[in-house]
Amino acid sequence: MQRAALDRAAYGYRPSAYGGDIALFQPAARPDVLDSVPGWKPLVSGRFASHEIPGTHSSMLLPPHVEAFGEAMRDELLRAQSKRGAGSRLRAVS
Repeated sequence: MQRAALDRAAYGYRPSAYGGDIALFQPAARPDVLDSVPGWKPLVSGRFASHEIPGTHSSMLLPPHVEAFGEAMRDELLRAQSKRGAGSRLRAVS
């Protein structure tokens, strides 16, 4: 019963517009139907950065793929930090 409620909540979720910057990290090894860019990009009025990380949803967080994930995350955090004085916000979405 809990799984059905979780599925309904996940499929029924409709994010609202977001005025800040977003960095999306998603696995390269995924079905096209699970590409999150088309769902998020139209909602973001700030900078939208999409990063495809080698591996699957689980393996992108494990060696050797986690290194690419870490590099992409570091780059986004440094970019956000450098813009911080301008009042920009960065939100990680996966």
